[in-house]
Amino acid sequence: MKALKQRSIDWAKACEGAPAEDFLEDMPLPAQLDEAVEVFCSAIERETFVTWEAVIRQEQGLPLSKTERKQLRSLMSFADEEDDRILWIDDLPRPRGPWYETLRTLAESLHLDVVDTVDCPAQVHRGGLGPTGRGPGCVRRFPASARGRHRPAGGRSGATS
Repeated sequence: MKALKQRSIDWAKACEGAPAEDFLEDMPLPAQLDEAVEVFCSAIERETFVTWEAVIRQEQGLPLSKTERKQLRSLMSFADEEDDRILWIDDLPRPRGPWYETLRTLAESLHLDVVDTVDCPAQVHRGGLGPTGRGPGCVRRFPASARGRHRPAGGRSGATS
């Protein structure tokens, strides 16, 4: 019987011998939660995670999505040899884990105050969230920019009907 091809990234193997960092390493949570959310949303919009996942999936011989193939084609390599690993993209090392683990870490740091809807602050009515006001914008942009990303086991595809 033919062995099933591994479909998940082996993150430990992906980081062996390559510069890697915890995405939130320099941002202690919850003290810098607003900044961390801002940086995470920006990375999602710039497709940082999907690009790194494409590079790592190719290194590990895993199937690529259309989005990942497109991201790989957009990369420029200045390596002398064809089989050299990509170590940096836009001066950033590879992440130590998938995007959804970073999101999970951020979500665990959220603190939601109980809001009495009768005395609801004006910023909630206007759609604001936190001092940056970017919260809902990030939530609105995330599903559209998440297409092509691999999700945790049991995660929904995010497709809308």
